[in-house]
Amino acid sequence: MAKGNFYLNKNENDFTPRGKKHHRLRLAVFTMLVVFLISVGIFYYSEDPLTGYAIKSFNETEYVPFSAEIGVPDSIVSKGSYGLVEFEADNIFLSVNRQDFDLTNSRRNLIGISNFSGKLNFNSESFNLLEGKSSDIIINGVLNSYEDNVKVNAIGDFDYSYLKIEGNFYIDKLDYETSGILNFGDSNHLALRGDNVTINEFIGDLEIKDGKMFLKGYVKSIDIEGAQRISVEA
Repeated sequence: MAKGNFYLNKNENDFTPRGKKHHRLRLAVFTMLVVFLISVGIFYYSEDPLTGYAIKSFNETEYVPFSAEIGVPDSIVSKGSYGLVEFEADNIFLSVNRQDFDLTNSRRNLIGISNFSGKLNFNSESFNLLEGKSSDIIINGVLNSYEDNVKVNAIGDFDYSYLKIEGNFYIDKLDYETSGILNFGDSNHLALRGDNVTINEFIGDLEIKDGKMFLKGYVKSIDIEGAQRISVEA
């Protein structure tokens, strides 16, 4: 008979080494723990999908250097992680880390949100959506700083007179009729006069003031249709 400690199972004729029983027990407990941690991790990351957007990989050689001074389209929708979102707003109601900042009776409020990750939806005059996370928010010169990223939401729509977004602002596609100036490549300039322009995959900085939109960064391609038909690709 082999040496070792044995115990009697319910089947009295079945003898199992005690060492093997303990090993199986530890393995079962470890497996259950791993499954539990994975489940918790999936729940945690799916609970708040606004954290840490990776829009796409960016390789400068696959894009065309680009800048523009053109009209503002009817709607711009974007989600991502930006170094700064700054705007001057009227009648805004902000919720920051469950703390309310009611500025609905105040005009020309200067708001600066650093390291913002979230969703934006706006046009030439107003925001329809501002929702995400940040660790540093400046409201009319007062810094509200947090150790970790906290939720930042604008409750309802609000008007703005100035907007600046810096650091990898991404627009998948713009397709609209506009006038202004486009600059692409090293020294190519093009004036638009009511032409239809399609801008694909813009990455860079955006500024809106005085009814005009200023873009500076890179694009995947540009198509222009009007008095002239031009296509530019990386």
